Amino acid sequence: FTLPFVFGLEYRKDDFQTLSDAESAQAVLFNGEAVVGFVQSNVFGSAGGSAQGGRSYKAAYLETVASWFVGKLESGFALRFDDYSDVGSKVSPKVSLGYRPIEDVLARASYSKGFRAPDLQSLYGGPSKSAETTIDTVACTADPTDTSACEPEQRTVVFDSNPNLKPEKSTSISSGV
Repeated sequence: FTLPFVFGLEYRKDDFQTLSDAESAQAVLFNGEAVVGFVQSNVFGSAGGSAQGGRSYKAAYLETVASWFVGKLESGFALRFDDYSDVGSKVSPKVSLGYRPIEDVLARASYSKGFRAPDLQSLYGGPSKSAETTIDTVACTADPTDTSACEPEQRTVVFDSNPNLKPEKSTSISSGV
């Protein structure tokens, strides 16, 4: 009987910065909390302001797989700890089990939890505007015979960050034969 395992540690410091020229930055009116309007400028296409942010990240992980009864049964266990200075920390476990009654058949199942921190652009990026091609799906669905409502149209779209975003959490259960 052997019990192989792997473990590791991670550390990272991430910094984010976008620098806009004065002409691009003045095209979007921002009151410190929200985009409140646009100014006609000499910028064609996208425009927006400067922004910056950063974080440190630490993680530790461990994984092992054990084989039992001459390879007929296999069990696995993994544990990961992620710690982000700006959005918090989370422990993510995984357990798995596999059973091979005969050489050509493998039944297995697993259960795990996941954690994904928001990217720095989503947290700290500055407001920007862009001309995007869209289709008004609400108007198109309301009256599919109105072909003008279903045509692609270019609209001014505002993109902004949200410093209050929380990490995504997931639970996964899988099985198969």
